[in-house]
Amino acid sequence: MKPLTIQPAPINIHTFSGIAFDLLNPQPEMILLEDIIHSLSLINRFNGAARFPYSVAQHSLYVAGLLPDEFKLHGLLHDAPEAYVGDMVSPLKKIMSQYKEVEANISRVVANVFGLSYPAPAEVKKADLAVLSAEREQVLNPSYGPWYKDFPLPADIHIEEMSWSQVKDLFSSELQSLIGKRPKQ
Repeated sequence: MKPLTIQPAPINIHTFSGIAFDLLNPQPEMILLEDIIHSLSLINRFNGAARFPYSVAQHSLYVAGLLPDEFKLHGLLHDAPEAYVGDMVSPLKKIMSQYKEVEANISRVVANVFGLSYPAPAEVKKADLAVLSAEREQVLNPSYGPWYKDFPLPADIHIEEMSWSQVKDLFSSELQSLIGKRPKQ
């Protein structure tokens, strides 16, 4: 007789497209570009502490802009799990081990769905940190306390204030273009 395996009950969130997304058991069919585009365009970085509304999608556009063509889709989707779990500030992520596990599982599924490597190439993290360094200067008010990490030189970018709908249109267009150029799997 085979032992009975009990699966944990799904921990679902409701996405923009209306699907029930199981945070503990993400499946490829749950990853919809529409959800990623919409949510990341509305989710503010830095827990909303920016001088103007500044979304994860806008950040991702700057990251992708620093990368060579073969890594641009990685750059656009490097924060895709945040469409499902939100943008938790990095210092809090450090102490939330289960959050990091959930985020990593979603990252693996996103990479699989879009034919990307997991983990992302080191160049993506390097670009991400360079953009973060630029954001520290251009998006945030001066910080008087210590930051949780050392920063590289800021990316040579000019961060513009944009409406969420402008960001959504740009982010969607870039994603659609890059996905359309990929060879079929």
